[in-house]
Amino acid sequence: MDETAAHSSGHLPMNCELTLDRIRGALQGLEPRRTPFPGRKTRAAVAVILAGENNRLHMALIRRAEREGDPWSGHMALPGGRAQSNDPHPQGVAERETREEVGIQLEPRHRIADLDEMPVHLGLVDTGIVLTPIVYHIGAQQPPFALNGEVAKAYWVPIDHLFNPANLVRKTVVRQGKRLQYPAIAYQGQTIWGLTYRVLGDFSRLIGCPLPENLPAG
Repeated sequence: MDETAAHSSGHLPMNCELTLDRIRGALQGLEPRRTPFPGRKTRAAVAVILAGENNRLHMALIRRAEREGDPWSGHMALPGGRAQSNDPHPQGVAERETREEVGIQLEPRHRIADLDEMPVHLGLVDTGIVLTPIVYHIGAQQPPFALNGEVAKAYWVPIDHLFNPANLVRKTVVRQGKRLQYPAIAYQGQTIWGLTYRVLGDFSRLIGCPLPENLPAG
């Protein structure tokens, strides 16, 4: 795997004020695509957790622990995981997994909106897992993390960083002898790509401020 840095300006896209007011207004009344829970598919959910004042938002991201047999071992991710038999709905999955992974207690009053369900792919293969991303805002402060063994590190990432074209990189992955290239975001020596980048991409389009997607030259 390799990464090639973008050579872009350090400015956010025009008309992209990444405020809580903008996010709430854009997602209010959203009717996401979803199927009956749990249904026949394996279900999972992640929490898109925002914290901070209106125009100084941060987002919680984690780096998964290195685990043999885990196809997402060591990846940057959003808190979340697979549904258990006693989870009543996707929100229950996201909130339980967040509490277990990073020690943050999400409550119904924190929830802003569910995003569209999406299939989870590994490379170009459908895993049979359906993912529901859910957006929360937990207040003006970024609480400390309390990590379990599934998480190597957690970060409060300034949301402006995620949308800055200067942080776009090219992620090259070799699968079955083929070199596949994906847009990604560099952060503190890590790369945010794949499924997490897809979730952030959907979120960004819904709030009217798309992530940079043009791969840097390499």
